[in-house]
Amino acid sequence: MAEFWTICLLSIGMFIGCGLAGWIPLAFTLSQRKIQLFTIFGAGLLVGTALAVIIPEGVQTMYNTSPVEMISTQLALLSTVYVLTHQGIRPQPLNEYCCALVNSNNWHTVELCKTHKLTNQHTICESKQHTHTHAGGAHHAIGVSLLLGFVFMLLVDQFGGKVGTGRSQQPDQRSKGHTATIGLVVHAAADGVAMGAAASTDRSDLQFIVFLAIMLHKAPAAFGLVSFLVHEGLEPRKVKRHLLAFALAAPLLAIVTFVFLNQVGLNVMLQDYNATGVAMLFSAGTFLYVATVHVLPEVAQSASGPGKLGLCEVLVLVLGSLFPLILNLSHTH
Repeated sequence: MAEFWTICLLSIGMFIGCGLAGWIPLAFTLSQRKIQLFTIFGAGLLVGTALAVIIPEGVQTMYNTSPVEMISTQLALLSTVYVLTHQGIRPQPLNEYCCALVNSNNWHTVELCKTHKLTNQHTICESKQHTHTHAGGAHHAIGVSLLLGFVFMLLVDQFGGKVGTGRSQQPDQRSKGHTATIGLVVHAAADGVAMGAAASTDRSDLQFIVFLAIMLHKAPAAFGLVSFLVHEGLEPRKVKRHLLAFALAAPLLAIVTFVFLNQVGLNVMLQDYNATGVAMLFSAGTFLYVATVHVLPEVAQSASGPGKLGLCEVLVLVLGSLFPLILNLSHTH
């Protein structure tokens, strides 16, 4: 029960922090020039968050050693010591085989130990080849996840732009707002899954690190989203709805994930360990679409020169792009 209240407190903290960051552009009356600078800074935040935070986190999650692999390595090592000891093999080959097993990080090594009895080097080669196959699968999944996220937002944007009646400009603005919000909500949902999985462990330090990582790039993303929506001319009431959906996504998914893992069991999390990485990379694809197709062209169009940003605008855009990177360097995931 204590763990449940912990995830509830963390979820409330995520909601409040995200809401306060997104409320800043709405709480102050700014001139058109300041709104433009805030929009440019928000565009940089979106690009920097996608390239410097989401994609590295997704790739790291895809390639990180999962708990089941660490357990399998220990079981394989114990099995190897047992087999080699009872066969009277010398200590030097024992060390070589143990090192090879630790480097392989392979669940099937236990079965290979029992089958081949580790009598030749073929067992080690087979283990390494199997591990390389899993790594290759993760490598291809990175590109596929990014592409699917980009294509998904493209389809949402195309079909969303054709919905609605009235003036031709209004559906386009609604489509841009919905596209930006959906991309950020998908990323927030992936962060919620990560937070729920961390809360399912007994490590309070891990929970704090994951919470800090989420807040460091969730708050700038909320600020960038609201700045973009305000610049698009959405009513404050609708902007608050978008902000509410974005702020609730991560806390709700964190609680749902925590309850699911504690009800269904730990094996489900271990078997689908890379699902969080896939979701993060998918959301990174949506971020890239929103930033490159909508936000940056809109900023260039509203610039003082014909499609060219001034020196001040360029500096603000670069600062916004580097801001998530600077925050991300202050912690380790």
